[in-house]
Formats: sequence, C-alpha cells, structure tokens
Amino acid sequence: MDALVLIPVGALVLAASLRFEGAAGRGFWCGMAVAGVFAVFLGIRALVPDESVFFASEVSRRVRAQVEEFRKSGARDFYVVEGSSVAAHGCDPELLRQEIVARGLDVGVLQFSAQGANHFERAFLMEAFWRALNDEEKARLQNGRVVLAGEVFDAYDKEPLYLFTKESLTERAKVYMSPEYAWAAWQAYWVTLPGNLSGMEKMAISSKYLSKIMERLLLNRFGAGALADMNSRARKKKTRAFFALEGSKQNFDYEGAEKSRRDFAPAQVSGDSISPGWQACENFKSQKTSPWVDEELFFAMPVLENNRLAYQINFKSNSNKIVLGPATSIEMEAFYGKGNWFDGVHPTKKGAVLFSRWLAERFLEIQNK
Repeated sequence: MDALVLIPVGALVLAASLRFEGAAGRGFWCGMAVAGVFAVFLGIRALVPDESVFFASEVSRRVRAQVEEFRKSGARDFYVVEGSSVAAHGCDPELLRQEIVARGLDVGVLQFSAQGANHFERAFLMEAFWRALNDEEKARLQNGRVVLAGEVFDAYDKEPLYLFTKESLTERAKVYMSPEYAWAAWQAYWVTLPGNLSGMEKMAISSKYLSKIMERLLLNRFGAGALADMNSRARKKKTRAFFALEGSKQNFDYEGAEKSRRDFAPAQVSGDSISPGWQACENFKSQKTSPWVDEELFFAMPVLENNRLAYQINFKSNSNKIVLGPATSIEMEAFYGKGNWFDGVHPTKKGAVLFSRWLAERFLEIQNK
C-alpha cells in the first residue's frame, strides 16, 4: 500500500462524511475539506526528513553506512570524499584511510558518492548524514577538522541535472527532490541556458526538465513508494559507498584509449571550465555542509579520455581552491594496463587500489605543505 493512494482516499472519505445543505454549499465545503486534508498532510510531511520517509531507499542506506563508519572511527579529523560513479568505483575509503594513517596522519574517511549522483543528490547525502547524528556526535565532528573533497567531472559540472531525465523513473531521483532542492535544481539548470535567449525561448527549451522536476517533487511530497518496504529489516540495511568493477566494458578499446592519452598535448586544452550551473550547485552544496565542513577542495581522478583530462586541467587553472590532480604523464605510467580499466574513466577492482593510493598521496602532499 502506498501513501500516494492513502491521502486522496482519506480526503474523499472525509468529504463524503460531511453533510451540508444545498448543492452549491456541498461542493464548496467538500472542496475545502479535501484541501484541508492535503494541507494538514503536507504540513506534517514538511516536518519529516526525506531520509526518514524513504528509509528503504538506496540514498538512506548509504547515509546509514556512513553514520556507522563515523561512529566506529576514533579519529578526530576527517577527509570527506563526494562524487559520482568515478569515486564510487575508484576510491575505496577504507584503503584511502589506511594509506594515510600508515604515513602518520590519523584521520577518518567518509564517502558520499553514488553512480550517476549529481551535485544535488550528493548534497542531500551529506545533509542527511548530518541530521542523523546526535548532538554529541555533531559536537565531535565540529571540534575536529573536516576537509571536503569534491569530484571534478565535466558531465556533472556542466549539466546540473545530468542524467535526470533517465533517472527520473528511479527511486533515487525523487528522494532528494524536496521543494528546496527542486527550486535549487531549477535555478542551477536555468543559468546554464544561453544568455541570448528570451524568457519564453528558455521556458520552451527547459519544459521537459521542469515537468520532470515537478513530477519528482509531487512523488517526494506524497512519499510515493515509501511504504513498500515497511519492515524492521529495511530500516537497518546499509550500502557502502565503494564497490569495485570487474573486467572491462564491452567494446572498450583500451589500446586506442591508452595511445590517445599518451599522445595528449597541453596545446589541446582550451575553453573555460567553470560553468554558472556548477557554481550554483557548489553554492548550494556549501550551504548544506557549512555546519561541519572546515575546508573544501577538489580532486581530479586519473582518466584515459582526453576531453575529460582537458576539462580537469581547465578546472584547476580556473579554480580558486586546491585541486588534487589531474595525474601527470609520469604518474599515469602506474595506471596503464588493460586490467586496471573498466572504461576510459572507471577503474576495475585492481585499478581502484591504484586510484585510492594515488589520492592518498595527494592528500598527504597538501597536508605537508
């Protein structure tokens, strides 16, 4: 049974139970009764965090896993890694922590990443994590030093709603789409549209995104699907942020990708890397993490695809914050080998070990400066 069904049914039952004189009066007061039921429900719904409504969702399971990692850790300071599939498949937070600790730096590592996760879903993961902590745990986090490392990846940075139309049919797209997030997502998308277009032209172009946002917003507010897994076990399930890939993607031409990467020349880099859409996402994410993050920097994972590398280089040259990477030609020598790559940007399980160790070294470099 689904809350999306229960609410209108409840409203109609209430309206049918009322008795009024006159057809006109009956219609008006029945309408008012239905509106009242919806208003009360939405008022109560606004008080309940989305991760509590969608407790069985993948997002909620990932949040619970990171809360557990935080509670198990005895560290005072933390590195927080957030990203999409590149981080989810390429950064093993436990190995990253071990590599850093082995070199004398006592830190914990938390990771908020998921395949296909845009900046808003990552912001929601971190906001939900903060809400899940009790006052003592929040104080512990605030008393230490927390460094947030954000993934640099052109697809998600240039398109705030990247893959949203595809993912709009999945549960993940509705869990974080509260009124606040829906408005922020729409604003971030709007500023990416060409400035020479009129308002009507922009609306025509963006109508499909607006309809998807509104659709997900309604599903979010009415908790569609939230009761599907109402059992005690669903509330305890956890999903790790990292999971490894095996083998190579079908039709992935590793030899061609490696040759192209080796032939890459700095002269191939051109263009502006910081889009207004990314900036809007970044501002929103910073607001959500401001209670507990002390410093923010970025990381650019090793890639074989030259267009991705060019973006990473541009991003670093245009950013006013620390950017770990991209990997130099000398550093890339350690990553070459078909067994390390699932495709041009995602590593296999074997490659993820190299990726994690490389990122640990970059963290230690800035720590020692």
